[in-house]
Amino acid sequence: MRWTKWKPLVITQLEEVPENPGVYEIKASYDIPRLAGKSSTLYVGSSKHSIYGRLSCFEYIRDKSKDYYQHKLVRKLLRKLLRRNGISLNKLQFRYKICAKGKAEEEEARLLRNYERKHIELPPFNKKESENQQTQHRRKDGLNQYDKTIIA
Repeated sequence: MRWTKWKPLVITQLEEVPENPGVYEIKASYDIPRLAGKSSTLYVGSSKHSIYGRLSCFEYIRDKSKDYYQHKLVRKLLRKLLRRNGISLNKLQFRYKICAKGKAEEEEARLLRNYERKHIELPPFNKKESENQQTQHRRKDGLNQYDKTIIA
């Protein structure tokens, strides 16, 4: 399946998102400098069950009246990160792509690898790899591909 067109991250747009597994991307309205180049992508994510369910969590960040405990911490953290980077919640956009059952996480991993190859880092709001995952990426010579890029 193909990506949808970019849409504002508002509840009226989220109501059209299906309850299917898939991947999604959230972006700012302008490019942000990265270690290599620029990108407006803030986050790449996936959902094994419902893209709508995952994206609707972001709407709670915008709506202070929805006072669910589990979203308070997310809302507080994301607002802080967005403020620190000068990004307005009102200007966030999203797009998504439906995936076959069991393929969403693989597609997310592929998208993140491609992003990291291009920009030498993950999107700003994606988690960093754990030490264990970084060790798995190390080559026999003790350097990973990014160490070699920096040295070259």
